[in-house]
Amino acid sequence: ANDPLTILVNGALWHKKSVLTLCSTSSQEGYYLDGARTAHTNTDPTIQAPLQVEAFTIPELAETLKFDRISIFKIDIEGAEREVFCEGDNEWLRKVDCIIMEMPDNDAPGSFQKICDSLADLAMNYYICGENIVCIKSGSGLTLKTVTGFDR
Repeated sequence: ANDPLTILVNGALWHKKSVLTLCSTSSQEGYYLDGARTAHTNTDPTIQAPLQVEAFTIPELAETLKFDRISIFKIDIEGAEREVFCEGDNEWLRKVDCIIMEMPDNDAPGSFQKICDSLADLAMNYYICGENIVCIKSGSGLTLKTVTGFDR
């Protein structure tokens, strides 16, 4: 990207530093990532065209990219949001003012309730905007406004 405010990271977002195996499959095991999913084992017989990718945590990216606050955190990782929000050290969530995500329950049933439990003490207000859930921290100064006048 030529935008000086954009930094491309070749990797995956996860709850711990690791290497993930992504594969194309129709198996119900793992998480689907735009036609691929994480594989729980390298010996999974349903794996087709596996690809290994380095996985990073939010705190690791914050240190590497030198940011200490996230105004708007938009995430769409096809059901794996539960791992990012609920597993490992999630103290980084205190530094986020707004989270936008699609309902992860379609890909990983029960995930949204677990995510809400992880966010419970952060004083978030929840809004549904189309297919997205918007979580805005109270006192952040951010507000959700309705825009009218667009033809669909």
